[in-house]
Amino acid sequence: MRFATRLTAALVAPALAALAATPAAAEQTCTIRVESLQGTNWQIKGFDVLDRADPQAQFIVNFKHVSGPACSFVPQIALPDAVPGLKGPDGERVPYTLTSGDDSTGIQVTGSALGRLPNTRGSVIALEPGGSRSITYRFFVPLGGLKGDGLYAQNIEISAVPTTQGGTAFGVLLAQLGVDVVPSARIGLAGSYRMSGNRALIDLGELTKAGPVGGPLQLQVRSTRRYDIAVASLNGGKLKIANTDWAVPYALSVGGIAAPLSGGVSVVQPPSSAGLAQTALPLQFTITGDPSRQRAGTYEDLLTISVTPKL
Repeated sequence: MRFATRLTAALVAPALAALAATPAAAEQTCTIRVESLQGTNWQIKGFDVLDRADPQAQFIVNFKHVSGPACSFVPQIALPDAVPGLKGPDGERVPYTLTSGDDSTGIQVTGSALGRLPNTRGSVIALEPGGSRSITYRFFVPLGGLKGDGLYAQNIEISAVPTTQGGTAFGVLLAQLGVDVVPSARIGLAGSYRMSGNRALIDLGELTKAGPVGGPLQLQVRSTRRYDIAVASLNGGKLKIANTDWAVPYALSVGGIAAPLSGGVSVVQPPSSAGLAQTALPLQFTITGDPSRQRAGTYEDLLTISVTPKL
């Protein structure tokens, strides 16, 4: 269009105009650099879902004017993956939000909105030569979407889209947004016991004969994957009167599986889920010796029970 308006001057005018336009156009080009103070790995690392807190973090993006005249642009978020949602270890998509309180830019990939990306463009930002503007993006993942351990991630692009005529060199930041969920398992007790300091006291009642003893008791396990349970007895599977040799042997089962106590640490492998799960395993104590032959008194043992996720 520029050349057509000058054809009336002379036949050489288009060529001269073309030569003159090259530096003029270059002078109008504004270049914006987009970079993050946290680099390109926007991951929440070492997250434990059993803490029962929603994973969230903040990431700062800086838009820097590096060359050319003053110009304006809008920050924009895009998804190269095309499919919204953090991709989990099994290919499932997990909702999340990535929003900015500074200019309302953000992606809201929540619930039924997994297929929509509202508010991906922010407000207009004007920068003078050498100027810069930082925007804080807030990343939030509802805890209920994380069904086990592993990496849940999605690639994103944050760019400066020009609004000024005359040309703007796009600045683009490529980053991976995600949550790295660590393998985890925890235990607790439910039923007939009481706490004394940091120890659970289990009263097995009066020992009169061999057989099951104690009230209903469960070992409650929460885990992100399959797990092992380790049981250790201080007295090697015997209830003893302190500082004496008087002892009554007993047995323990965890979830219906025998946990031998005489040979140090016993490892029990109850059926467990491959993902996030909570299981209640009955604990059954059984007297295997004859208490009637023992001296009257209080018989005790110290059990240590621990759970470890399978790696």
